[in-house]
Amino acid sequence: MGKKRQVGLEFANVVLLSLPDSTYISGMVTDENGIFRFDNINQGDYLLKVLYIGLENKLLPVRVATEPVAVSDIQLKESNVLSEVVVTAPPKIFKMENSGISTNIQNSRLKNIGTAADILAQLPFVIKNGENFTVFGKGTPLIYINNRLVRDVSELNEINSANLKKVTVITNPGAEYDATVKSVIKIETLRPQGEGISGTATGNIFIDRNFSHNELINLNYRKNNLDIFGMFRFSQANDRNYDYLKQSTNFNEPVLTRLNLEATQHSRSIRSNLGFNYLFGKDNSFGVKYELTRNPDDHGKPHTQIDVYQNNQLTEIITSDWDSHEKHSTNYVNAYLNIHPVSWLLAKLDMDYATGTGSDSQNVMNNFTDSIENIITNADQNYNLYAAKLTMTTSVNTGKLTYGGEYSDTRNQQNFYVNDEGIAQNLIPDNNTSKQNLFAAFASFSKPFGRLTADIGLRYENTNFEYLVNGIKQDDQSQIYRNWFPSAGLSYSDEKYSISLNYRNTIYRPAYYQLRNSVQYDSPYSYESGNPYLKPVNINTLSLLCMWKDVKLMANYDLYKNNILFIPEQYLNNIVLFSPVNLDKNQNLSTSISYSPTIRVWKPILEAGITKDFLVYNKTSYNKPRYSFSMRNSIMLFKSWQVSADLTYSTNGNETIDYAYEIFRMNVNLSKSFLKDKLRVNLYGTDIFNTDKQKADVVVNNIISSIHHDYNTQGIRLSVTYRFNSTSSKYKGEAASGELNRL
Repeated sequence: MGKKRQVGLEFANVVLLSLPDSTYISGMVTDENGIFRFDNINQGDYLLKVLYIGLENKLLPVRVATEPVAVSDIQLKESNVLSEVVVTAPPKIFKMENSGISTNIQNSRLKNIGTAADILAQLPFVIKNGENFTVFGKGTPLIYINNRLVRDVSELNEINSANLKKVTVITNPGAEYDATVKSVIKIETLRPQGEGISGTATGNIFIDRNFSHNELINLNYRKNNLDIFGMFRFSQANDRNYDYLKQSTNFNEPVLTRLNLEATQHSRSIRSNLGFNYLFGKDNSFGVKYELTRNPDDHGKPHTQIDVYQNNQLTEIITSDWDSHEKHSTNYVNAYLNIHPVSWLLAKLDMDYATGTGSDSQNVMNNFTDSIENIITNADQNYNLYAAKLTMTTSVNTGKLTYGGEYSDTRNQQNFYVNDEGIAQNLIPDNNTSKQNLFAAFASFSKPFGRLTADIGLRYENTNFEYLVNGIKQDDQSQIYRNWFPSAGLSYSDEKYSISLNYRNTIYRPAYYQLRNSVQYDSPYSYESGNPYLKPVNINTLSLLCMWKDVKLMANYDLYKNNILFIPEQYLNNIVLFSPVNLDKNQNLSTSISYSPTIRVWKPILEAGITKDFLVYNKTSYNKPRYSFSMRNSIMLFKSWQVSADLTYSTNGNETIDYAYEIFRMNVNLSKSFLKDKLRVNLYGTDIFNTDKQKADVVVNNIISSIHHDYNTQGIRLSVTYRFNSTSSKYKGEAASGELNRL
């Protein structure tokens, strides 16, 4: 048993430490030949720590070289008495911290999976829906990269996974976050090294029912303490989707309509930014960033056929051809200042300015049995936002006090014009303006007591909301809200397990689009509108998070007041109007368990969850639970190849008043790196069996609706990324207000 191994150790954990203080710098897992490479590390003398189950840990001085280092060059002794040896576990990949779970990317196989978006899709309790992400039981999260808010989730596809250091999913954000925030994902990249120019170039092609593509170049120039950075991204997307809608009404007489829709959509978008960042002193920095987002033309051409039945007899066939155009443009400026004026105080000031415009026009040609009618409408929107947020942090004994204030001023104007009403009935034009001033003050305190940590926070928001129609203030819709939002948490952690119990009060303010006063045309038998009388939704949440070895459990209980539902009701004759309304109260319970073992080259994550609404509307209960299951597999193949296969399944069940049917989906990903990890190629297959078809029924107000969405989900994507010099901006600005998400 004392014989030395002379072959490379596959999948050993290697950690690089600095001299002389042994500070962690980087870590990784060796490949099947015992080969590993530290990138973005200055050459010099370091300590290398090697950990392998069944062998003694090894700590020895090394010099970082330009060629890969083989573990076979390091003589590791097997433990003499395996039954008596205490085996040191490899560095933990998952760890409970900051009211959530953090993932050490550099010590996991996720490092080579492809992009930041691919990593998020593999994390416990994070669910990917198309290009968007949700946290189980917590809704859509705010996503930050190095404390900078991500405003376009497509940006996650532009970041190489090898550049990520850590990702933290925060399921109970503190009082310093906007009261609308229920979850946060924080992404930390590796500390940039070196000076000069660096960059990343990425190209993606999508082959599904159509062909789409996008290209990106991201550049950074560093000289001493100055960073100048810029980015340009162009995207052209082509989609073809199908919808099938059956609607039965029993108002004056029974009417059944069957709608078949084929929609083609062609869109182009441009996103670019330019900014600088300057570091002065030890912990001080400031910077400014300008971002432009433009959709010069989203052109849709849906075609529908509606079969109309009265008293079980086919009475008419209506065909419609649509021609719609949308344009959007946003200018956004963010500036920040980080200062450490005295040893006991850290302060950060963030400022936002955003302005944008949008227009939407549609021309519908309806072909009836004996006539042809046109319906022409168009809408436009313009908005601007000013916001500032000051956050200060002070150490109090062994605790941390975070406090500050926030201010935002928003103006949003919406116009809806009916140019030709045709056969449509009572389409309502609209000219409304929403103005809001929000002031917030917050404070939170966190203090450890041995292995126990207590958190408490309080946020106050004073919101002055004004609603104007044709320039005249509407007193009924204009309100002043004064709200207190408390939060509290208690957590315990040791070497074996961690547990956290948290409470937080949050709010959801309706999007400005939901507050419009117009009624618009969807089909001869269905219209939709906004609701300027909508109230904000108040949510009380109790959360439990547990970790034991490779098992993680999360449970959430939410109590909603004034929850917003999209409800159909009779409008005129047999026309159904869909509009948002407030529900007095309802509850939701969600629980999910995750198991993530490591079986040599295989790293699966298995999850099972349940979500159940306790909701009653018009004396009807909508509370059938919905179960979900997923299996995410990551396998390291020979050399730098990696393959993953992800399966998700959801059962029938209620999602508020919708009765959703089961869904199954499988995605695969093959990744390979070249040129010492400078070039990475990813091949994706999405919805392999073309089974991700969303079906739902709604039964309410004498209306039965069944809808079947056949979206453009099955396809192939090829992504190629080349990076050089591997430096990234040190910009630390973040959004000053949650108002950006409502515009």
